Amino acid sequence: MTRFVEAFPGHGTSVVYVDENGYHVLYSEGDRTWRNNNPGNLRPGTVSRRNGQIGVAGRFAVFPDYEAGHAAHVDLLINVYGNRDLAGLIKAYAPSSENDSKKYLRYLTYVICVNIVEEE
Repeated sequence: MTRFVEAFPGHGTSVVYVDENGYHVLYSEGDRTWRNNNPGNLRPGTVSRRNGQIGVAGRFAVFPDYEAGHAAHVDLLINVYGNRDLAGLIKAYAPSSENDSKKYLRYLTYVICVNIVEEE
């Protein structure tokens, strides 16, 4: 399986991934979260870096694969916003002035349930 080690913005909204052999792969379809392997739309920072961020595109962190991006999202929600109840978390992380708060509530409910099942 290809292991991406670097990523940078391509033409328009595309993202260019570089694998460990130096080959370039262009992600030009889908939405930003898919192109960046970043389901939480995390910005570059401490959480992104400690979860394997390999680049930045469109002001958002780029991860080598979906699993790393998902892990970063869970890390952020638990370790940065986890001291709040779910409504407070959504208000701080995804305010309704910028996001579809109901969609985030459904997503977070899923993330929480998946992590509970994995821990059992």
